[in-house]
Amino acid sequence: MGAAALGIALGAWLLVVSGAPGEPPAPLSVRAAAPRVMPEPFLESFSTLDPSRWQCAGWESGNTRFVQSDEYARVENGRLVLEHKKAEGENQYRSGMVYSRGYFHYGTYTARMKAPDVHGLLCSFFVYMKDEAGGVHEVDIELLTRLTGFVRVTTYKDWRPDLPPAEHRRRMHACGHTPAGLDIRNWNDYTFRWDAGGVEFFVNNDHLGSWSDVVPYKAAQIFFGLNTVVCDETDTACKNDIGGPPSADHARLEVDWLKVEPRLTVHLDRERYGPGERFDVWVSFQEMELDWDGYVVIRGMGRAWSVTKAGLREGIHPLAVGMFQRPRPYSARVLSMRVPGGIRGPFAVWAALVPTGQRPNLDGTREMWQQLAVTEFEIAD
Repeated sequence: MGAAALGIALGAWLLVVSGAPGEPPAPLSVRAAAPRVMPEPFLESFSTLDPSRWQCAGWESGNTRFVQSDEYARVENGRLVLEHKKAEGENQYRSGMVYSRGYFHYGTYTARMKAPDVHGLLCSFFVYMKDEAGGVHEVDIELLTRLTGFVRVTTYKDWRPDLPPAEHRRRMHACGHTPAGLDIRNWNDYTFRWDAGGVEFFVNNDHLGSWSDVVPYKAAQIFFGLNTVVCDETDTACKNDIGGPPSADHARLEVDWLKVEPRLTVHLDRERYGPGERFDVWVSFQEMELDWDGYVVIRGMGRAWSVTKAGLREGIHPLAVGMFQRPRPYSARVLSMRVPGGIRGPFAVWAALVPTGQRPNLDGTREMWQQLAVTEFEIAD
């Protein structure tokens, strides 16, 4: 199909701009090209360790062997429990770690946790992914059990362990905080807010800090872990940090609940369509800022079409300008169409919120778009 005919076919798609605050999105069964991004907000109360949502880690890290066993990672009395034990007769420790099967992107993540009263352990709540090139994308909240009033927060963006020191510092940002009244051995709520413009960290709703220089941009899995780090006798920095070896052979990290609130998401009813089939796009968000513009863009075949109130328009054009604040959550169907014949290949729906007047482009998108969601799909015979 030629460019002119393609434009006519795309222009014939039926556009619907609708929706109201709280209107539910269409039933979700879409799975984006790897990794799968989970778009829906949820509260994990750990009534069970759902195997469709969580996987137990089974690998070694330093002096810790993470064991795939309910002895080390399990649900007990409505709480996730990660155990730490010294292996009998070995200079090694065994522990539990769990991670989500699904991938998550920009949003607000909160976990209520209680660290053990044992020195020399590292409790962690974080999102993590390693891309095909070995680059690490990560947002961390870490509790060093030797320091009961201390929280360490860290981000990584395209980081690799073989980077030269100057590049290492450019791709990793870490900061420690001692919030007034904090005791990590008690129950506390730990939160990070992550979007393309930066990250913010909170403990019990009190703001710890924020930055925008090192912000991961790839979807990642959620992790909870209890690590043992045994420092070398000559490694003073490690000893001052971790304080290992552990002061007891047994300890447990408890997680009461986890809440995930994606900032902006795109919903499709499936990932593959044929000619003549109905295709709906829904956009949902958890927060709406004053004076922001909203964009929904379909990309494919080297071209881009924007959803506007007048229909599909080639190029990058806003769907809404200077959006006002709305209650959350909010979902709206922004596009409904039947797929025309003669169009094939991979496509993607991009949704973004940017400050009014800041015109986005599709180069360096993850750096420039303040809130971004991408869902891929394919049109085939």
